[in-house]
Amino acid sequence: MHTLSVSIPVDELQQTWDDYLQYRDVRSRNYLLLHYMSLVERVAGRLKASMPITDFDDLVSHGTIGLIRAIEKFDPTIGAKFEAYAAIRIHGAIIDELRVQDWIPRAVRTNNKQYSAGMKTVCCSS
Repeated sequence: MHTLSVSIPVDELQQTWDDYLQYRDVRSRNYLLLHYMSLVERVAGRLKASMPITDFDDLVSHGTIGLIRAIEKFDPTIGAKFEAYAAIRIHGAIIDELRVQDWIPRAVRTNNKQYSAGMKTVCCSS
């Protein structure tokens, strides 16, 4: 499923960012959110490729929360591109939510991966 995404012209995008940073209004934030939804879909799509059992719409939903937080926390005075900053926040939000929903502790998964890798080494080295 593809979410709603709006492409904003560069000059209008800059004005929207200026308005949001000055007034912190929800309308400007939501307009930015719509503009950057394609970034959420890109990040979710890359993660979906490595986690085929996960629902794409769930990944997009979790990523949208990350995008909202990225818009709210972004500081343009640092000099970073918003897209790079947001991609990290989106990815992190998705991973965090997947970890919350996972009933198997990370240590068990890590041990299982190490065991599987060791078994492959033993079995395939003969």
